Amino acid sequence: MINTKFLGKYRRLEKLSEGAFGQVYKAEDQETGQLVALKVLNWQLSTDTKLVSSFERRSQLAKSLRHPNLVAVYDIGKISDVFFIAMEFLEGITLEVIVEREDLLDTGLVLNYLRQLSNALDYLHHNNVVYLDVHPNNILIVEHRGAILTDPPVTRVLEWGQVVRTDQPWGRPEYISPEQALKKTDADWRADIYSLGIVAYELLTGYLPFKCFSPQETIKAQINSDPTLPTSLNHQLPEAINDILFKALAKDKQVRYQSAGSFYKDLAVHFPSDIAV
Repeated sequence: MINTKFLGKYRRLEKLSEGAFGQVYKAEDQETGQLVALKVLNWQLSTDTKLVSSFERRSQLAKSLRHPNLVAVYDIGKISDVFFIAMEFLEGITLEVIVEREDLLDTGLVLNYLRQLSNALDYLHHNNVVYLDVHPNNILIVEHRGAILTDPPVTRVLEWGQVVRTDQPWGRPEYISPEQALKKTDADWRADIYSLGIVAYELLTGYLPFKCFSPQETIKAQINSDPTLPTSLNHQLPEAINDILFKALAKDKQVRYQSAGSFYKDLAVHFPSDIAV
């Protein structure tokens, strides 16, 4: 935990959030006056030299990635034992908060969000980057830009190293792929497509496909259970949506859609052209 107000050239203004692996602050770059979102990773993450080396290698790629539906990374570094990431500061509301407020979102809005998210994921995957943590709290809805994936995946290099030493899989149980639930180290871009399928299912039906009384039961359901037919939860959905969502949520990653864009295109074709924007 950082006790000083300054971290290098960044002056922390207020804490925005805190999680198991660090804190995010609204901060000011003292050299440029620009506001940034400053993610400060817990110092314990710096003790594994192999992970640190991997983190540093991937940092340059993270700073080069630019997409309208990805938060931009400006700076990544380390001061003493503290790793930090300076990102684009955005004003918005997480998709999680929006879903909690409303039973069902407008279908046109849902399709637009899914289009933007699938474009962002395809861009990452084309650049050999796997996000591995797609869920509504990592999706910020920003006026005039729509859905934006926050929390750059470069942080997963360090965070995953901590998780694999525990008995818990990486990610939120309600949104992780079966291979993540099984703690397989070969989870690839298709894990992101599975998680996007979970988000799509939730937005289109108003329900999560797998949510049990405990995280452990939810994880088991991700591995072994089939979801309820989407059309039985939302009677306004076209019948074809059942097969599309089930394909996105296939337990076998070889059976899933092989790109986020192909998943979105199959979804959109079954809605009126003025909705599937």
